[in-house]
Amino acid sequence: MLVAWTLLASTAFADGLDDAAATRCTPDARLIPAATRALDDPRGFTADELRADTQARGLRAPSVYALVLDGGAADAVSDAVVRWLTTHAVSPSLSRCAVARRGRSVAVALAPRAVDVHPRGASSWHVELPAEVRDATLVATSARATALRVPVDARGDVAATLDARTPWTLQVVADDGHGPAPLATWTEGARDDAEVVRDDALWSTRHVLAAVNAMRARAGLAALRRDPMLDEVARRHAAALAVRGAVEHTPSADDTPWTRLRDAGVETTRVAENLARASTLTEAHQRLARSPSHRVNLLDAEVDAVGIGIARAGGAIYLVEMFAARPSMAAQRAEVTP
Repeated sequence: MLVAWTLLASTAFADGLDDAAATRCTPDARLIPAATRALDDPRGFTADELRADTQARGLRAPSVYALVLDGGAADAVSDAVVRWLTTHAVSPSLSRCAVARRGRSVAVALAPRAVDVHPRGASSWHVELPAEVRDATLVATSARATALRVPVDARGDVAATLDARTPWTLQVVADDGHGPAPLATWTEGARDDAEVVRDDALWSTRHVLAAVNAMRARAGLAALRRDPMLDEVARRHAAALAVRGAVEHTPSADDTPWTRLRDAGVETTRVAENLARASTLTEAHQRLARSPSHRVNLLDAEVDAVGIGIARAGGAIYLVEMFAARPSMAAQRAEVTP
């Protein structure tokens, strides 16, 4: 149920807060239900509920977060909102947000990376991509079918032949300047409740490995072995993400999954990386399992090893999964001093 917005203190404060938010994201009324849910239950809402509220309004955002603040001086509230948006919003042109107020409480809902997807008939869509996004691809996966990858053309159009009797999860993945990122996620075809992971017992890297290999077993794939070299690379990247409060495959041009392995002295012919931020490991694993671009990595038949890193900061868990094919230590080169 939607509620009318209530000014926290004054019209001037409301305008100031909206203006502050607008510098970090594009206001989008489709996120109001998510902000309202956060106001209704500040301690009990989940990321999945916020995302469902948003998708019900037509925005297929891969992730939705919310910040709830209870009262305080107008300037302090605005500063807190801007700091939070700055931490979570990778690109202002890609980030959508909405502000809701009730009494002395204010909530902000944020979709850090989200683009609009418009159906164009059976199994075809138009994707509104901003100028800085490149190499967009539609990824479609199902537990009962091979994953499909279809490039989005220069006009933003894409089509894929999908069996309507099969449950599909679709995702638009593109490079937003920080490495590949999901920009839209939605489902097509029949519903498949088996896609949802219900196990709430994930509390260590060992449990995450077991959950990953259980997925692979259901798909008829060999289990992944835990590799200590990959573990260390994943652990360090998870710690770095937690310090920055951001989820990025490529924080800089010289900090990529490939360079992180190279700098650790690891050689391999194939690398893939999954990143997730959530309140629990179970939620992080669920997000990866339901995301086509991440599920492709989880079910990659060409990799045989995985490293898992976990870090915690600010009530959030950062999960890094580093996949590789036959990783080995690089040969040591002796330095000869003339």
